[in-house]
Amino acid sequence: MTGINHMVTGAVIAGFVHQPVLVLPLAFASHLVLDSMPHFGFQNWDKARRKQKRLIHGVITADVALIVLLLILFIVQGAPTLFYIAGFVAFSPDLAWVYQFIVNRQLEMSEDKPHNAFNDFHERIQSQERPSGIYIEIAYLLVVSVILINLWP
Repeated sequence: MTGINHMVTGAVIAGFVHQPVLVLPLAFASHLVLDSMPHFGFQNWDKARRKQKRLIHGVITADVALIVLLLILFIVQGAPTLFYIAGFVAFSPDLAWVYQFIVNRQLEMSEDKPHNAFNDFHERIQSQERPSGIYIEIAYLLVVSVILINLWP
């Protein structure tokens, strides 16, 4: 799932629950639920990086732009701090992929598999990745954005 969908989901959870002791584990768990749903991606990312480079860069660019826009809206509209934190916690498991890309790809390490049980589990639940999953992600983003707007304090 794209970062923006994870972050908006975390903020929606914060808008419903209000208690950090519950919000943070729920936000983290939401990441795993979303990643087990059909979403944008490829079964073979190495092959896709060579053949679908423009599509991947376009989705990443749009994702980063939407995250920045969300953060700007949070700042301008005075979102509760818990919205930021829950959004980050919901996104945080994907930081492992960033780390893995930097270490394994940029430093040209030969092993390209997650190195702990959580990352291995996180990789296995991504079985519903497909390029057409972007349409599911767009629809999901629209729905959760409407929910977030209605929860805005």
